[in-house]
Amino acid sequence: MCEERLREKKIDIIEGDLRPRGEELFFEGDLVVMGDVEDEAALCVDGKVEVYGTVGAAVIRAGGDIIVHGGVAGRAYLDSAGTVIVNYANNSSIVAGGSIYIKTGATHCNLTADNEITLHPRKGLLSGGVARAGCAITAAVVGAVPRTETRLEVGIPPLFRAESERLLNRIDRLKEELDETRKLIELLSADSTRLSDRARKMAEKLPLFRMKLSYLSRELDKYLKLYRTLQELMERNGSKGIIRVLDRIYPGVIISINTATLTVNDVMERVTFTEEGGEIRCSFEGR
Repeated sequence: MCEERLREKKIDIIEGDLRPRGEELFFEGDLVVMGDVEDEAALCVDGKVEVYGTVGAAVIRAGGDIIVHGGVAGRAYLDSAGTVIVNYANNSSIVAGGSIYIKTGATHCNLTADNEITLHPRKGLLSGGVARAGCAITAAVVGAVPRTETRLEVGIPPLFRAESERLLNRIDRLKEELDETRKLIELLSADSTRLSDRARKMAEKLPLFRMKLSYLSRELDKYLKLYRTLQELMERNGSKGIIRVLDRIYPGVIISINTATLTVNDVMERVTFTEEGGEIRCSFEGR
């Protein structure tokens, strides 16, 4: 007969505030902070994190859920392999391997969840910043008056979408550098009698500039192929993403579902956004 041994999971409890120590703090098991997590504190926790106060401009990484009862006050970074639950969030970044739940509002935040992002059905304001979710985003109010740059993205896994943006930025930079190098080669290849002394010295490096041109061309081709491959993966892995606005959405909000994009131009009330046939569809409650 095998004797089964059960080991109680370790829980660290900090009775007051957690202050910065000048280095990242590591905790095995779960961590409970009865006060605030102050600015510049950095934590890496193997299990779940529960904060009864607020989180300032701090970094919290957790292998389990992160729960913040008092809210995330600003410039914080929360990264959870599970679910993140906060009272409110302002000017912060939150990443969740599961879902993000915000009890009141999120303003000017960068929110990324593999599953869904959900705010309070009556008080949940989502204004400013970017919210990316694999499946769904639900909020009472989205955007603000005057126009506040707000992006909601669902359907495509957030990791794919972020990588797509990175590749596009790299492609744009390569195109600019390629164009500048071509123009320089054309200039230095002109009649040397028409060149300045500085340009004639640079002309001695023409073979190097031509090598650079060849390298940039190969790099651009490589990144274009990577981008096309990623776009195909995104189309295959897109889900039936949905965005629900339970009260109203204001003009200027950008909606992306899978590869389709829509900019909201008018105030809309009690609307649900879905994607069908490469286009975003709007349906209204009670219509």
